Amino acid sequence: MIRSDTLLRAKLIVAGVVTIYTYSLPPVYESSAIVFIDTRSSSNTPTTLTAFTLGEQRALSNELGILRNSAELATRVATALLETANAAGTRDRFPILAPDRDGHEPSIREIALRLQMQVRFQPLSDQDMIVITAESTTPEEAAVIANRYAEEYEKYSRERSRESLAAARAFVENQVEQRRQELEGLERQWETFARSRQVVRLGPQGERLVAEVAQLEAQRDAARFQLEQERSALQFIERELQKLEPGLVNELVKSRQVSTLEAQIDALSRKIAELRVQAEQYYVFNPKLRGNEEKLGDQQLVEIVRQIDHFEKQRQELQAQLVKEMMGRDNQGAPGEPLSYVEQLRTRRIEKQLAIQELERQIEAFNQELAKYDDRLAGIPRQQIELEQLERRRAMAEQWYTTFVQELQRIMIAEQSELGYVKIVSSAFMPTFPVKPNRVQNIVLGLLLGLGLGLGLAFLRQALHTQLDDPEQVREHGYTLLGVIPAMEPYIRKHFRGRKLVEVDGKTRSTTLVSLLDPWSPIAENFRLIRTNLQFSRTAGRASTWLVTSPEMGDGKTVVAVNLAVVTAHSGQRTLLIDADLRRPRAHHLLGAPDRPGLAELLLGKLRLEPEAWATDIPNLYFLPAGVLDQPPAELLGSERMHRLLEQLGKSYDVIVVDSPPVLAVTDPVLLAQQCDATLMVVAAGRTDLKALDIARQTLEAVNVTLAGVIFNRYRADKRKSYGYGYGYGSRYHKGYGYYSREAAAS
Repeated sequence: MIRSDTLLRAKLIVAGVVTIYTYSLPPVYESSAIVFIDTRSSSNTPTTLTAFTLGEQRALSNELGILRNSAELATRVATALLETANAAGTRDRFPILAPDRDGHEPSIREIALRLQMQVRFQPLSDQDMIVITAESTTPEEAAVIANRYAEEYEKYSRERSRESLAAARAFVENQVEQRRQELEGLERQWETFARSRQVVRLGPQGERLVAEVAQLEAQRDAARFQLEQERSALQFIERELQKLEPGLVNELVKSRQVSTLEAQIDALSRKIAELRVQAEQYYVFNPKLRGNEEKLGDQQLVEIVRQIDHFEKQRQELQAQLVKEMMGRDNQGAPGEPLSYVEQLRTRRIEKQLAIQELERQIEAFNQELAKYDDRLAGIPRQQIELEQLERRRAMAEQWYTTFVQELQRIMIAEQSELGYVKIVSSAFMPTFPVKPNRVQNIVLGLLLGLGLGLGLAFLRQALHTQLDDPEQVREHGYTLLGVIPAMEPYIRKHFRGRKLVEVDGKTRSTTLVSLLDPWSPIAENFRLIRTNLQFSRTAGRASTWLVTSPEMGDGKTVVAVNLAVVTAHSGQRTLLIDADLRRPRAHHLLGAPDRPGLAELLLGKLRLEPEAWATDIPNLYFLPAGVLDQPPAELLGSERMHRLLEQLGKSYDVIVVDSPPVLAVTDPVLLAQQCDATLMVVAAGRTDLKALDIARQTLEAVNVTLAGVIFNRYRADKRKSYGYGYGYGSRYHKGYGYYSREAAAS
């Protein structure tokens, strides 16, 4: 049974603690600004700029990583916040700027650290937006922090975008100047050469040979230009990484697996470069072959292209594996997992390094191929070769110069029009109500938590508490309930002022003898009910013998035995009370009688059997005390002499009540139970364990003794609604009936 008082106490305690804690918390306000992230790449982005950008699209997760982890951005917001507060003279309204416990003003770095704890960022992936939410104990500070973060983030994105454009512009400007100087030099050389030397015409074979050499040199120059471009982009990425991760330059020594992958990639790159040079020789004489090798080319070119595709696929797989190894990423990670901004930079750096290595190998392959033409060119007049080379170089330089000038113009226009990829969609406003603590919600949760805790404690208590608390438990577990004895302590406190002994008519009595001191009391009435339930068990021709025992010590069996004997005597039956607890006798204390001689002396043959000699001052009640024993009680209580003694005593009395030790303490009650008509088991409310009662019954049943019933002792009727044992049935007996008045007992 789950007690309602346990639930109520737990609920009230938890709810009270939660309420006090909730009202002790300062109010917290929240304010949010929303920014839009342009994740799409511009359609008119200059070609050269692609080498300096971080990818075709910006990932929302990368921008979240910048907002959450960028110390530079947090520092800029802290600086702007401090300037705003100082300019308005409202620094005292910004708790984030408050001095520390020692009274020191916080530094910019400390304010930035506080900011990172007060601001959170939530993506709206389906709308390419990020919500910047700031919280503070003052509404004004929450709104200002959110707005400053959005504004500084917008500026930060503009600067980042323009940094890429500025790096590309610087590269192209340098290339324009170099190409201009190169073009001017080539033009001067060509004019000088044409005026000083006579040009000789070559035949078809010589012209073709010179054209092949010029074409290879043009391809080598294009590779050199691309190499310069990739190196410049790599320098830009290195600067970005050094800015974000100061310790990034000093990387750890690469693992053996990384070195192996690099060696494999290097070998494949060399092979691919050689095959591409071979394929270019076919494309020089027939440009239509490019992309149409299967239809127009011969089998040898088709095989070269197939090998290039095969090796390229292998190299891409190894490069992807190399990136994962160098990034320290788990190969079992989820596919498509977005890289953070720093990770993306590092990936791009690796890609640029690999691209530079490949271009260097291509240039080396072109140089090796050009070296093969040295012998074939020896038979051609040197002046004609030089002239052809000058014309080719001058035409190419002019083409490159024009291209770079146009590219520079596009980059300058893009740089001037670049506004960044972050736009503020909604500014933060000053909140009116705090978001936490939600006092109503916390109190309701506290009540629910208290209810849950109370239920848990109640069930736990019920699971751990195996003591008998209610008489119904006796019946539920298959026992016969002979009666219920209310707890005597409240009665004794009320009528005997809590005393253990009282003197009545010169006799000292225990106040637990309620059936003697106040026969009209409800407690005495319950003892009479037990007597009534047992009076039909008397055997014809001899007395009814009732053994009173208990599972363990302290259950109140002696008090029950003495009171049961008193109410039986009051009914007019000659009743003998035998104190068979030879180890710890107590019945004589309750009656105020001597403890010897008694049962021990009778069993030892030291005392004559004289039934009338054991009469007490209570009519019809006789008492045989325990006496003094000098040997183990079990030897005598289980002897034939004890059996004969009970038979002889049964001829002189109507009822014999035997008080014995607890069943689980010694074997004495088991031996006595075999010689008695009824065995009564006394259990105490809230004390006797159900398992102990079951073991006691099993112990008796092992010797073919069946319990006559259970007496539920010390029951608090005022705390249990299911039993209404009142105290209102009369107030006194008079001496004219041979009993004691309550006034006399209390005097």
